[in-house]
Amino acid sequence: MEYNYKLEDFDTPVPYEEVLNIDSNFERQQAYNKLEKNASSVGVKHFSQLWKSFVSESEPKSGSKIIDMCEKTNFSNQPIELRSGTWKADDSGIYKDARYGESEVAAACPITITKRVVNIDTGEEKLELSYTKGDRRWRHVVVPKLVTSNSRKIVELAGCGISVTSETAKNLVDYLFNLENLNLDLIPEVQSVSRLGMIKDIGFSPYVPEITFDGDEKCGKAYAAMHEHGDRDKWVQLMQGLRGTTIELRITIAAAFASALVSPLNINPFFVHIWSGESGSGKTVALMCAASVWGDPHWQGGAYIQTFNATQVGLERSAAFFNHCPYMIDELQLLKDSHGRNKFDIVYLLSEGQGRTRGNKSGGIDITPTWANCMITTGETPLTTSSSGAGAINRVISIELSPDSPIVTDGHTLCNLLYKNYGFAGKEFVNHLYGCNQEEHAQDVYDGFFKQLCESESTEKQAMAAACILTADKLATDWIFQDGQNLTVKEIGHFLVTKDEVNVGKRGYAYICDWVAQNANKMRTHADGDFGDVYGVIEQDTAYIIATIFDNVCKDAGYDPKPIKAWMRKNGKMKLQGGESTKRYTIMKRVNGITNVRCIAVIMDSFDEDICKEDLPFNN
Repeated sequence: MEYNYKLEDFDTPVPYEEVLNIDSNFERQQAYNKLEKNASSVGVKHFSQLWKSFVSESEPKSGSKIIDMCEKTNFSNQPIELRSGTWKADDSGIYKDARYGESEVAAACPITITKRVVNIDTGEEKLELSYTKGDRRWRHVVVPKLVTSNSRKIVELAGCGISVTSETAKNLVDYLFNLENLNLDLIPEVQSVSRLGMIKDIGFSPYVPEITFDGDEKCGKAYAAMHEHGDRDKWVQLMQGLRGTTIELRITIAAAFASALVSPLNINPFFVHIWSGESGSGKTVALMCAASVWGDPHWQGGAYIQTFNATQVGLERSAAFFNHCPYMIDELQLLKDSHGRNKFDIVYLLSEGQGRTRGNKSGGIDITPTWANCMITTGETPLTTSSSGAGAINRVISIELSPDSPIVTDGHTLCNLLYKNYGFAGKEFVNHLYGCNQEEHAQDVYDGFFKQLCESESTEKQAMAAACILTADKLATDWIFQDGQNLTVKEIGHFLVTKDEVNVGKRGYAYICDWVAQNANKMRTHADGDFGDVYGVIEQDTAYIIATIFDNVCKDAGYDPKPIKAWMRKNGKMKLQGGESTKRYTIMKRVNGITNVRCIAVIMDSFDEDICKEDLPFNN
């Protein structure tokens, strides 16, 4: 049966009633398709909307027939059958009839929506698109709705293998829009995360089976690396043997567990840095042992262990991805410039626990990334230098290794064992911590260690990091290893810096004393014909350094001159003009025959005046 209604007939109820009164679903579907073709041939616009309006005003029992009139996806081995509106969706692609017998194409391959993905942290919605190519194998990609709803952005899906061009982009957007909104009752909605770590009231990612990952590809590799592999008992026996070898390795393994305690103990993120200037000391192998606590310890292929070959933004986003799990970064030297200096201060960048606030194209502000974990790093040099700020030194527990006494003796065999057995302990640890409500117990253990550490010469921030490691090691010993080899305050105390070592003013003063000794020949009045540089003058136990020279020397070495001056004044290492009540740091002094030169008067520690009067080569 064919329909031959005229254009004006579609303004009456007659065509619609004829189809709607057909009892058989199959025959009614066929009749609807023919009526739609008739409407298109005579120039009826928006036929589907006219049909929906008519059915919605019909008897209640006919209300469901609006859905029956939609096209449905008809792909081979399709994961889900969905209503596609006016779009025909089969193995030849996505298309619909247009005027004059032509077709509008949305895609030249099967494509459908299989999930609506909602991020738990941000509320952002994404769609899981499933599509096939010539081999009819279904592929899957999770795409933000900002992409599927924009004809300019949706062409980016061509990189995934989806057949879309700038010409078909608008049609594909329309098809996906209809596909989603006509099937809200059919498309399953799943929760997702783009990070690791604890999710309030849900569980610890990635150990929540009903949660899916919707982050970028690189983070997806690390997310996939978080799984159990091999024999749990073999891994425990291996770690029990390693824990009995060196304190350095025990601290490294304990730090891997400690990362999960940073948030519940409410402490700042911190670093455990393993370094050695020579190869063969076992830095990378130690890092692999720590990584095996949580997942795949392979250091190649971008799995769990990362490298310093990254930008500031990349490091921030990686830290936010690992979140409560340890962020392990190998090879510090990749961060250095041609002068051997770090391109940026990695310690301050990551130990604050949050990234930089950034604006976006729409004029708003992006969500600021946050994290609360432990960073375990390796390198050929320390993470901090003598000129680093007190805050940076405070946040790093530095472990120096020596190739003369490596922490592992047979690295190759150990690596093979780690590759075959990993990923058990991290899951067990968080299951004990959160599943058995042990947060309060962990806090009590931490408070005991912290009190002991604060009685030593270490700073409070160093004590916080060390107490967190000791707590994690104690809990892991009780819950997993059960070997009685937990770390002690005395053992970890050897790796903590003292308050004097952290004090930037004292370190800066020591540097200035060394600089004066190095440049003593320029701290004098020049004779006639001598045109060398003059930096000041030395009189008895005091070096009068020209103020601008003092500031430049400090800055060149990486120090801020103000805290150095403040420390010298407070500790009686500076002469002041006008007594202690003056607020000025400079003193007027005659230098090289010129009066009223502003100088910093540094009182030297154990300065031997004979150095500048007898032993210098210009005093012949």
